[in-house]
Amino acid sequence: MKKTVVRMAMIAGLATCSTGCVVGNIANPGAAPGYGGGMVYQEVTTPTVNYSVAENKDVKPLKKGEATVEVILGLVANGDASIQAAMKNGGITKIHHVDYKNKSVLGLLFSRQTVIVYGE
Repeated sequence: MKKTVVRMAMIAGLATCSTGCVVGNIANPGAAPGYGGGMVYQEVTTPTVNYSVAENKDVKPLKKGEATVEVILGLVANGDASIQAAMKNGGITKIHHVDYKNKSVLGLLFSRQTVIVYGE
């Protein structure tokens, strides 16, 4: 009986993790769509689709600033991945463009979302 319960739990967990809800860009809503899906391991960098920060061709991407949030088990999240934090970390006052980097292991076992700001 115990083996059956364990197997059923494993099947339910696998079915849950194989849906787009878990393996997509859950904590990264500003990232470009279509880059999620690495259920076992994923490390992707995507452009922003948040048009409130449009690419500014008058500004040169001379500096780079990053800000990160880490999520453990989908239960605990810590950090500040705001564009303002990334600008402060890179000493940036004018934005050229913004990218997002998402790294995850086994869905939400561990994930790290990083905002990368380029500018002057």
